[in-house]
Amino acid sequence: MKTTSALMIRSLISKLHPPAPPTARESKQLLRMLDARFQSRLDAAHPAPNSIKQQDQDDGPSSGPRPASTYVDSILAHPLLESEAVSGNQTSALDSTPTAASALERHLRNGTLTMSSLQKCALQYLTERKRNQPAKTRLAPKLAAWFDAASPATKDEFFRTWATEDAVIDALYADHAHNTVWSWLQILYQRAWASSASEKPAWLRAEDHFISKMMHWSIINKEPISAAQQFIAATKHRMSSGSPAPTSLSGPSMQTHEPLQESWARLTSYFLHTRGSHGLPAATFDSLLDVVPSQGRHSYLTGAFFRTYHPQTPNATTLYNKLRKSDMARGFATWVSLKPLRIKRAISVVVLDAAELSLSQGRTAEATFFLEFAQQNFPEFISRDDHEVAPVVRLERARAELGSTAINWGWKLPRALHAPVTSFG
Repeated sequence: MKTTSALMIRSLISKLHPPAPPTARESKQLLRMLDARFQSRLDAAHPAPNSIKQQDQDDGPSSGPRPASTYVDSILAHPLLESEAVSGNQTSALDSTPTAASALERHLRNGTLTMSSLQKCALQYLTERKRNQPAKTRLAPKLAAWFDAASPATKDEFFRTWATEDAVIDALYADHAHNTVWSWLQILYQRAWASSASEKPAWLRAEDHFISKMMHWSIINKEPISAAQQFIAATKHRMSSGSPAPTSLSGPSMQTHEPLQESWARLTSYFLHTRGSHGLPAATFDSLLDVVPSQGRHSYLTGAFFRTYHPQTPNATTLYNKLRKSDMARGFATWVSLKPLRIKRAISVVVLDAAELSLSQGRTAEATFFLEFAQQNFPEFISRDDHEVAPVVRLERARAELGSTAINWGWKLPRALHAPVTSFG
């Protein structure tokens, strides 16, 4: 009875775990077969450029089942070694990719952070936010800590590497870290103020770019008043800091300063988009007109163009007086001819709005001048009309022609002077 029980136990064990090959030759063959089987499974999961060739050809294939092959099959069939089938894109690349926060920490820990890797971390974080991935750690505090600990040379490099700066500021605004952005602006102001005369222009451009980026986010967040106030404050700061100036202000102070070219372009773009629906109160609008750069080498879109959209006292006469000057007309024609079609179209809308405002105020001569000016400078959209046709009819025809010229702005062109605009691209 004991012998029978022992035999049953041995039989069961041999089924669960077959005995090893009895000879040295079969043991060698077993090792080769194990290596080949595992290599084939590895190649199936992770294909290699060159398949591994079996070098030993001493033993040919067996004619029947052998203990070695039986042993290999029993091992490879074990449940712990079964491969799980993965269908489609069930395993995302993001599963094995570290988060932006962890990537930034690793770079800081290893001392490998560069402007390029910093930009990649910020862009990755923005992608994570767009995909609504749960942010275990916000990136803004880590960015603030990095900047506080950075050397002056690193901060200088950051302020002058705009691609990296843009991505990092976007990440800060995504985390609502507005105070951090403002504190960095103060540091930038201090750095620009302390720069040498030869470095000053580059640092003034860096200031302009940083402020323009802040204004961009104010507009995106539907805070145009904040964007206008940022421009006003930055311009007044520049006036008081004694920066060099190739152009002057159009306001009463007439102090000289280097204009905030990119920031003003940001505001003009906003006005060209929204026109009479800019959302600025009269006091802010007046303060803005006081610091608008005058006509110069950067732009002919001065405050005179946008007085048409004053929320309380719209006025096209100032623009009329400016455009009547021959030097202004010639300079404007040359300047606008170099602009892309979408910019030309937007400016032509402003001129037609000025004509409409003049007609509504009984200034027929001004309205006629604006219509002729539009036909002369924007022939791509507005054809010449008979001068004997009434200005009202000419305006309607010009509006119709402009509306039939399809250019993708990303928004619908408003028909009336103060028609609302639903989006700003």
